[in-house]
Amino acid sequence: MHETREINALFHLLDDPDQEVFDTVANKILMFGKEIIPNLEHLWETTVDEHIQERIEMLIHRVHYQDLQEAFRVWHAAGAQELIKGALLTARYQYPDLTEQQVHTEIDRIKRNIWLELNNYLTPLEQINVLNSMIYNYFGLKGEEVSYQRKNQFFINQVIEGRKGNPLTNGIVYQALCAMLDLPVYAVNIPGSSFLRTSIPFMTLRIRPTRVITASCSSSTPSRADLHTAGCRHLFKTRKRARKSRFLQTAKQCPDHPVPAGGDC
Repeated sequence: MHETREINALFHLLDDPDQEVFDTVANKILMFGKEIIPNLEHLWETTVDEHIQERIEMLIHRVHYQDLQEAFRVWHAAGAQELIKGALLTARYQYPDLTEQQVHTEIDRIKRNIWLELNNYLTPLEQINVLNSMIYNYFGLKGEEVSYQRKNQFFINQVIEGRKGNPLTNGIVYQALCAMLDLPVYAVNIPGSSFLRTSIPFMTLRIRPTRVITASCSSSTPSRADLHTAGCRHLFKTRKRARKSRFLQTAKQCPDHPVPAGGDC
């Protein structure tokens, strides 16, 4: 952004010891949006006062956070249909300069390879077996139990790059690929688990923290008694925004709060 007299005047007031003055200056700077970030970064590089540098760092973080909040609002208003987009927004909190195209390119590559192996003559179970083979053997995605000490496994860019995630992020990748390929696989709301199922015929897919997904088939939906016996009080299709909200709630328990405290979509 071109530095105007107003911007220069605001920057000169960043060292004001009066907190009320600084808060007013900070709010005015925030109004410029993310376009002001290069100016703030240049100011940080040319400033020797550590106290002012800390204030500049805080301002840059607040600008990123403000922009991220708006992006979440837009995603939510559009119906929150794209799980990968929601996961990328979450990753942007930790990686503000994330290049989303790299993740999209890799996901598209996996999708194309799966699509080449699918055909209309395959049964639903055979289609799922193809999907599993391509994701866990060809792409090599692996999983571990949810650990709040391995917060990188909550960020989709790190999962795709390292090919290792937890049941939540692996489940997001799995369900997103199914949506792209028009495979009727949906998340099921079962507390404490990442669980997917197909629609017809009834097939349940339990996403485990390892690279194995188990599939079982039956001609009808399990009875309510069976669900209670299994300790599952809910078995219904989970809306994508609800799945994302659950993911954010879990990720917030990581040390240093890797996702925004108000990140419920």
